[in-house]
Amino acid sequence: MRQKDMLKSDALKFFGGTVGMQKALELGTHSAISAWPEVLTTAQADRVRGAAVRLSKKLPPHMREARLQRVGAKSKQQVPA
Repeated sequence: MRQKDMLKSDALKFFGGTVGMQKALELGTHSAISAWPEVLTTAQADRVRGAAVRLSKKLPPHMREARLQRVGAKSKQQVPA
């Protein structure tokens, strides 16, 4: 687990349990949440953050920061031409 990863247990606690999280994320059933991994994917974490914003709920600091994964990001080292 990386430091910036969001945990399902933190998200469940934040929304007050499975039913609260299901309602906040507008999921049809709570079984969808039970299928989520403990370490959320970037898309799942983004969905949790989006629901918090939409509901005007302030996330704790450790749940606010997104894990940054850049595809094809250039390194800081310059390669001569």
